Amino acid sequence: MDVSAPLKAGDQIFTWTRFPSEASAGEINFGPRYPGIEEGEAYAYATTKIVSDMEQDALLVTGTNAALAVWINGEKVTDYETNGSAYPDMNHAYVRLQKGENLFLTRTRSGRGWEFYLRLADYYGHPLENVRAVMPQNNH
Repeated sequence: MDVSAPLKAGDQIFTWTRFPSEASAGEINFGPRYPGIEEGEAYAYATTKIVSDMEQDALLVTGTNAALAVWINGEKVTDYETNGSAYPDMNHAYVRLQKGENLFLTRTRSGRGWEFYLRLADYYGHPLENVRAVMPQNNH
């Protein structure tokens, strides 16, 4: 995925925007950035690269208040809908990280708050070791 290139959907052109998260629980909240979006009216995509020092199994732990799908290296690893408030650790999926860069892509639907949580853990729920996030480069 080239985040430096615009995306075309129909006759509309979209560009990627940096949206770093400083939340310790892995929260991304689009609501304050895009006010006025009604529940269920829009989707937002987010991407990051996770670098793993080794090939390893992991637990992908997520939460959302509407709908969330996650792809890792082009493979869909989770896709679910829910109603209510978003909170960490609502859902989990077992995933395999390759050694080196792993491209994560998420799609979330607007809901009450339009937010999601995402983190990597070991099988006991502890933070996964030997990984780090790297923001994909873009010109925006």
